[in-house]
Amino acid sequence: MNSLLQQDHTHLEVLVIDDGSNDESPLLVRRIGEGDARIILVKKPHVGIAGTRNAGLSWVSETSRYVLFLDQDDILQPTVLSPSRQHIESPVRRRWRVCHS
Repeated sequence: MNSLLQQDHTHLEVLVIDDGSNDESPLLVRRIGEGDARIILVKKPHVGIAGTRNAGLSWVSETSRYVLFLDQDDILQPTVLSPSRQHIESPVRRRWRVCHS
């Protein structure tokens, strides 16, 4: 989560979906996100990765244009989101747009 919050593109919404964890993860998310309105913690019963991602999509704000799924062990370089967004929004017409991180 820290690597996401250190992105050079700061206009983002961070949805943390707690899939029924029984550890201190929700407390850690609250501490990290204290005072940061971009972070939203959603707690729900365990349903597995597909169900969790689908549940997360229902929490995405209507003004959001893109979604990036991350797992608890994923780390992003601080400049991943800006060039990815620029590539997606490029006026060059392409049949497919894929951004690797």
